Amino acid sequence: MEHQMDIIESMVRDNLKNILTYEPVEPISLISRKFGIPENQIIKLNGNENPYGPSPKVLPALTSSEISIYPDPLQRNLRDALEKYLNIDSDFLIGAAGSDELIDLLFKLYIYPDDSVIDCDPTFGMYSFCARVAGANVEKIPRKSNFDLDLDAITYAITKKTKIIFISSPNNPTGNICTLDEIKTLLNLNLLVVVDEAYYEFNGFSVANLVNDYENLVVLRTFSKWAGLAGLRIGYGIMPKNIISHLLDIKSPYNVSTTAESACIASLKDSKFLFENVQKIIKGKEFLFNQLSSISGIKPYPSGANFILFDLPNSSKAAEVYDKLRSKGILIRKFNNSRLEKSLRVSVGTDPDNTSFINALMDIM
Repeated sequence: MEHQMDIIESMVRDNLKNILTYEPVEPISLISRKFGIPENQIIKLNGNENPYGPSPKVLPALTSSEISIYPDPLQRNLRDALEKYLNIDSDFLIGAAGSDELIDLLFKLYIYPDDSVIDCDPTFGMYSFCARVAGANVEKIPRKSNFDLDLDAITYAITKKTKIIFISSPNNPTGNICTLDEIKTLLNLNLLVVVDEAYYEFNGFSVANLVNDYENLVVLRTFSKWAGLAGLRIGYGIMPKNIISHLLDIKSPYNVSTTAESACIASLKDSKFLFENVQKIIKGKEFLFNQLSSISGIKPYPSGANFILFDLPNSSKAAEVYDKLRSKGILIRKFNNSRLEKSLRVSVGTDPDNTSFINALMDIM
């Protein structure tokens, strides 16, 4: 048996042995067991989820969903609903099991082993993770001191092997929004430019209208943040027709479940309710920013998303704050990144949760 195990282990692709994995947030159940805190008393501000949950129309849609049959591989109902909501032709739209799946599919479509992608560090870890799985090289281009893009450095880093530039706007975890001119500059480099607009609904700035003019632009969106559907894994992409055609060919046939599709369509029909909650989150963010700004030793960064990144005096203080909050059942995010060693990120919660976080933070400071 041991010899057989060695043979099977030797068949694993070299680039996947001891791969640096994606670092997800801790589940509430783990913290509950570790610190003896009931799950319903834990304040979860580490995942950029929607604290108000989904539309009340989602649950009835889920219960009436035909879960005994396979979903439509071409996602016609979903894409038609997105077309009506976005006023974008469905030929330019595709659904997926979260925007993460679309990132993975783009690697499958375009990337050979040893190709390169550009990642503007610090940013969302999924881009570099998918690159490692694909056997691609990641050119990490440091952002400027204020976390804006360094366009000159990006341009200089391009080689014959470079295929894709990934841009998160607003950037996770720093909150920066790219300008239209910045995206156009990148598009004119004639590489595939993927703009991840996971937090678009919290600021309203999008480059999706450029898809008609640029054959190398992909825009990613999700229902995890604004619509409160993170647990159902549903996102979509806006991109040129030819890219849509390829992705429909290579994706798993039934990648969007009937439940996810039903929840998505119900959410689009109740966008007024959801955007009322978005406004609550934006007001909550303003509260957090003002409170953080008033605490000595803390520097928050402006954010176009549903979270705030903030600096502490040093890395040891950041670790202390993170650990003490965690022991109290208040979960925020820390990062294994040298640029962020003294930084923490807090997601906007409900008003009571935001206040509890600030009060606990002030006690620690």
